[in-house]
Amino acid sequence: LEKNLQQEKEQNDTMQSEIEQRASMSQHEVDELKEKLVDMEHQLSAVQRERDEAKEEKDAAIEHSRSFEGRELALQSRICMLEGMRRGLHNRVMQLSGNIRVFVRVRPRIQCEIEQLSS
Repeated sequence: LEKNLQQEKEQNDTMQSEIEQRASMSQHEVDELKEKLVDMEHQLSAVQRERDEAKEEKDAAIEHSRSFEGRELALQSRICMLEGMRRGLHNRVMQLSGNIRVFVRVRPRIQCEIEQLSS
């Protein structure tokens, strides 16, 4: 009976040491996983910061683009107005040029004028 008890005690001790080794290995794995989790959380927060910065840049670019669109429309309307003024001024210059041509038109000399100049 004592021999059986001794064997069972040895088996229990062996099993206990195996369980303790497994528990130690499991605790080591848990610790490693916790470290990985902390690292991944840091990476996640870094990626989220980058995402937020990119979103802010995108929003700023969109706002900048909208301001350019408004400015573009204002400039286009000004171009149309100035083009109308240019056309009006061009037409006025052409009209005055035509009036000057009519006013200063040179006609060929007639025979009596040629004779008066030669004498």
